[in-house]
Amino acid sequence: MRINQKQKYVIIGGLLLIVVMVLFPPWYVTARLDSGIAYLSEHATYCFILGAPPQVDQLIDYRIDTTKLWLQGLVVVALTAVGLIVFSKETERDS
Repeated sequence: MRINQKQKYVIIGGLLLIVVMVLFPPWYVTARLDSGIAYLSEHATYCFILGAPPQVDQLIDYRIDTTKLWLQGLVVVALTAVGLIVFSKETERDS
C-alpha cells in the first residue's frame, strides 16, 4: 500500500493533534472536606502539562484527567484512520 499526499497530511494532522493534546491535557479539580472526603470533582481546565493550575488551598487538588485524555486520543486516532481510508479510495480511482 502506497501513501498518497493527502494521506500524509492526514497523518501529520493527527500526530500534531496528539502532541497538542498531550502538551495541554485536561485537568480536573477535587475539593475535599477537612475530614478528607472528596465532595466535588469536576473538569477544571486545559493547561500546559508543566504548568499545572495553581494550588490555591491544601484542600483543593488538581490532576490530569487521564480518562478524558485517552478518550480524546482514541477519537483522533479513529478520525485519522477514517481520513486514511477515505483518501485511499482516491488513489484507487487514479490508478
